[in-house]
Amino acid sequence: MNIAEFKEHASERIEASIRKAEVDLGKTLPRTLAFRWLSPQGPTVTAAIEEEVARLAFVDDEHIYPCVDIGPLELDGDGRLVIGALRAGFAPRPFGLNWKGEPGPFILIFFEQIRAAVA
Repeated sequence: MNIAEFKEHASERIEASIRKAEVDLGKTLPRTLAFRWLSPQGPTVTAAIEEEVARLAFVDDEHIYPCVDIGPLELDGDGRLVIGALRAGFAPRPFGLNWKGEPGPFILIFFEQIRAAVA
C-alpha cells in the first residue's frame, strides 16, 4: 500500500470511528476536525490530519504499524472534534487485517472525554 492509499484509508477509518461513536453515544458529532497522537505523544493539528496520522503509522509501502486505536477524543475550545490515536508497540509489517479482522491498523474507539463533552 502506498502513502496516498494509506492516507485515504486513514480518512475513511476516521469517519467510520466518528459514525460508530455517534451510534454508541446517541449524539451527532461535528465534522470540523483536529487530530492528536496520544501515544506516541504529538501536537494537536487542525490541517493535513491524514498526513499526521501517516507520519507515525506509515513507514513505507511494505511496512505500517499494525495496531492504532483511533477515534473521537474531545471537543476543543473552538468546537472542533479532536480525534485521538494510540499506537501499540508492535513492529511494522505489511498492510493486512488487524486483530479485529478488519483491513488496516485502525481499531475504532472513542475516548471517555467525548462522552462527558456531549452529555
